[in-house]
Amino acid sequence: MVNYIVRRLGWVVVTLFGIVLINFFVMHMLPINYAKVIAGTHASAVTLKEIAQNYGLDKPTWYQFLLYIHQLAQLNLGYSYQLHLPVSAMLATAIPKTFYLALVAVIFELLIGIPLGIWTARHAGTLLDSMVIALSLVGVSLPTFAVGSLLLYIFAFRLAWFPLGGFAAFPHIGYVILPALSYAITGAAYYTRLLRSAMLDIGDADYVRTAWAKGLSANRVTMRHVFRNALIPMVTFFGLDFGGLLGGLLVTESIFDWPGIGAMTFRAIPVVDVPTLLGVVLFASFAIVMMNLIVDVFYAVIDPRISYS
Repeated sequence: MVNYIVRRLGWVVVTLFGIVLINFFVMHMLPINYAKVIAGTHASAVTLKEIAQNYGLDKPTWYQFLLYIHQLAQLNLGYSYQLHLPVSAMLATAIPKTFYLALVAVIFELLIGIPLGIWTARHAGTLLDSMVIALSLVGVSLPTFAVGSLLLYIFAFRLAWFPLGGFAAFPHIGYVILPALSYAITGAAYYTRLLRSAMLDIGDADYVRTAWAKGLSANRVTMRHVFRNALIPMVTFFGLDFGGLLGGLLVTESIFDWPGIGAMTFRAIPVVDVPTLLGVVLFASFAIVMMNLIVDVFYAVIDPRISYS
């Protein structure tokens, strides 16, 4: 297991390098004068020249890339073109807020999706099962911005049960409920459909028939033999889901004025703030890759038959 983790960590470095390489050159292929992005559109030619020299923007793209890699080796993500702040400091401020929102969102997803998935699997083919599946299909199809805007209008504006937006740390959970739910409604629908499908597939396995033949209770067969073995596809999706959430909920954070990575990205995109965008992409990629590694290790915990040499 240790050797496997070490090898995977080596591939993490290679993967992140490839991601940075591609994104860096794509952003520098755009027909944009980044000196103007930094100084403003009304800056003089002399000012633009000085800024280009200070930031190395007058150098070839490959040389700028080597400079950026050299900075990364020193854990320096550069300075935002827009805000003129260290990107590492901006991420350090935004990451805990996005982690908080992502954690609450995924808790809501699991609290809604897992019970519904188990229930629909046990009552497959009934009218209520068909209704839940239809509702989950609607949930999967709903755009996040529409759900978020509707929740904001009804529960914050009309009923005034929650704040209209903004951020407050725990235990002031009123600020996080609506943004978390706006994403969780769609995510819970995925978990419901995925768990139902996995449990129905496993329900036809020989060891499940044997458990029924032994006279075990329905709850014990469902939870111990069916649900437990259906967790592997759930854990796989959870890794991708939570890793993606850590990369920032761009639409959700923008709607609810949540000062996380998504809002940070939303501000950086219109002006093509390269250091900020590269920093966000790097962190998001790292989060997804590391979550995949954690999921692979967790497989062995769920199913002892799985081993890594």
